[in-house]
This record gives sequence, C-alpha cells and structure tokens, in this order.
Amino acid sequence: MYFNRKRRINELPYFRIEKIETWDKLNRGGDRAANSALHIIAIGRLRTEARTKEYVEKRLTQGHTKLEALRCVKRYIAREVYYILRKRNNFINSTQIAA
Repeated sequence: MYFNRKRRINELPYFRIEKIETWDKLNRGGDRAANSALHIIAIGRLRTEARTKEYVEKRLTQGHTKLEALRCVKRYIAREVYYILRKRNNFINSTQIAA
C-alpha cells in the first residue's frame, strides 16, 4: 500500500451522486520521478510486448478507456517492481558480512 501510495498509483474510492456509480480516483500525492519511470516502462511494454498488448485489448473490451487500461498496466508493473525489490532486500539482509 505504501509503495503504491508513493508512486501515485493507488486509487481512492470516489462516489458520484447524480449517477449511482463508484469508481476509483487517483491519489495525486507521491513520487513524480517514480511515476514517470512507470509510465515510460508501460508505454515501452505496450509498444513491444505482446502480453501487454493483449492485456490492454482485454481491458478495452471490458469497457475501460485506454487511459484506464494504461493505469492498470502501471499498477501491474509496480507490483512486479515491488516484489523484485522486496526479494532483493531480503537477500541482501540475509547475507553475512565478512569482518
């Protein structure tokens, strides 16, 4: 949660009274550089990776806009990066330092 909040990709619940709809509103706080990096990675993946293209097409057929689909890709990438960093941190913390 904290990782996503810092990267401005977590979403806050948002309600609209006129239409009884619920959707998520982006959190505007966070790290601009990290969000920019995620955006660049997402655009690069969308251009080159078939798996990402299929994922975005699936989201578009579900009724999402292209911007919402890209936001989903960013969240997916952020989860991947978080687990890689966490795994690497655990590995570094478990190694013995020679004295």
